[in-house]
Amino acid sequence: MPQKQPQSNTENVVTLNPLTANLLNVSLALEAIEVALGHRSELPGMVCFTGHSGLGKSKAVGYAKQQYRGYYLEIMAHWRKKDLLQNIMHQMGIRPEKGMDLTACVEAVIAELSVCGRPLVLDEFDQLVDRKYGADEMLLLILNIAKRSGGAILLVGEENLGIKLKRHEKFHNCVYDWIQAVTSDLNDCRILARHYYPDLEIRDDLLEKTLHACFGVTRRICMNQAAFALEAASLGITSIGLAEWGTKALNTGEPPKVRNLK
Repeated sequence: MPQKQPQSNTENVVTLNPLTANLLNVSLALEAIEVALGHRSELPGMVCFTGHSGLGKSKAVGYAKQQYRGYYLEIMAHWRKKDLLQNIMHQMGIRPEKGMDLTACVEAVIAELSVCGRPLVLDEFDQLVDRKYGADEMLLLILNIAKRSGGAILLVGEENLGIKLKRHEKFHNCVYDWIQAVTSDLNDCRILARHYYPDLEIRDDLLEKTLHACFGVTRRICMNQAAFALEAASLGITSIGLAEWGTKALNTGEPPKVRNLK
């Protein structure tokens, strides 16, 4: 049976939505995948993409992995090694054979990743590292796959993922590069508004106020834009700014004050 030949990265490239491709963190996620795909062959191709909660990392890698037809997997805290492998195999379209043991699953994943030219994206990587038991074994499993396949693996996690991985020196030493997500800027706010609400103009004065009030946290910006859309619909308008929004509060993530019933 002839051996499957490795695919080039360019064979796997598709065109992203040009609007969302200009978001800061989509650009950074694309950069992270490109670094992983372009890693030196004698080194593991593991790249970490990290950042604070709410910066849109998962959405960003979701868009970016489409461009390279990547395999995307959101890790669950309760998974064991075989659960992880079987879910990776499912994403790769590998049907497990009856009686397939752990070693056979590992070999199947390595074989596919070594020739496909596509990145494997492991999101919520903190859930694996934070395990009270078995984190070392899971990390060594991923490291072995990375080393033996020579493939590209993007590890997506929270801001302090790098600090957590320092406790696992063998794995930490094999991370090829670290790329950090950033807070949104005004252009991101405009892109998000056009993407989610194409029939509504959210003017810059309201976008700027929201950006500063939310400290650039993408998820909170999106929550506020959803509120603007509801307010515009209730007023029967197609353009909304500070004048129309008035003195209503913005969603900044600050919980309501505790009420005194006395």
